[in-house]
Amino acid sequence: INKPDGYLKGSLSDTEDVDYYEFNITEYRALSFAKDTYNKDITITLDHIPEGCDYEMVLYDEEGNQVGIGKENGNGGLSITIPNWNSDNRGYTVKVQAKNGSTVNPDAEYHLSFQTTQADKSHGAYQEMAEVQKYEGTVRKQMQEGLTDTEEMRAIKEIRQKYKAYYTEQMEKLHQKQAEDVMQGGAVPDDEQIHNLLEKKAAGGELTEQENALLNIFCTAAELDRANASAKMNTTVKDRISADLQEAGIDISDSTFSIKIGADGQVSVDGIQDHAMK
Repeated sequence: INKPDGYLKGSLSDTEDVDYYEFNITEYRALSFAKDTYNKDITITLDHIPEGCDYEMVLYDEEGNQVGIGKENGNGGLSITIPNWNSDNRGYTVKVQAKNGSTVNPDAEYHLSFQTTQADKSHGAYQEMAEVQKYEGTVRKQMQEGLTDTEEMRAIKEIRQKYKAYYTEQMEKLHQKQAEDVMQGGAVPDDEQIHNLLEKKAAGGELTEQENALLNIFCTAAELDRANASAKMNTTVKDRISADLQEAGIDISDSTFSIKIGADGQVSVDGIQDHAMK
């Protein structure tokens, strides 16, 4: 982030490949009040997208919530400005992937870069620190004296809670606006409809570009990863296992069982009593 002319290089090996970049902006949050030079807006740019390919970039906060989707910046690339809603959220992850249906070029590298510009003092992160600073000196002395619950400490907690709620409020407004843009005048789906779309994706069902865009907006990174992994299991892996069992002469037509593959690679089979078959 501190290297204005620097950039990261990456490539997508196939249409299912997803690249994640994790980073932290603590110094721009913690020091933005102490030193005005650190009060920055940070913009992430994805460019040098291979010709003929359609890539997308999504930003997630520490909880995995979507807080930005790359928009065309007029230079052939995509950009996202990290929201300054409060001072507590400092860890972020950028996801780069091919848009649903797009081809990739594994031999061509895209570039990911960060730009900073001076921010004004109206955003939530700056305002939160300004309010907290009124009490910080006194609280520091109180802590040195062994005090744990004072009026000033409670005031800081209330400020933190206020801006935590403000963060959630702003994120929900962002999601609503993004969904309205996707729906183009149509009704924005409710939580149950989004859940049903996620279940459809996990089952290996085909989703439209609009439906995939809605999942990108409302789902966390972990939810999407689980759904994509489940879809692969329910299509590619499931069919391969069935074919291999039939080739080995094992009849599974009357069997109901589950195969689980853990993050450590360990495989377990439930629902089959016949030891030889299992």
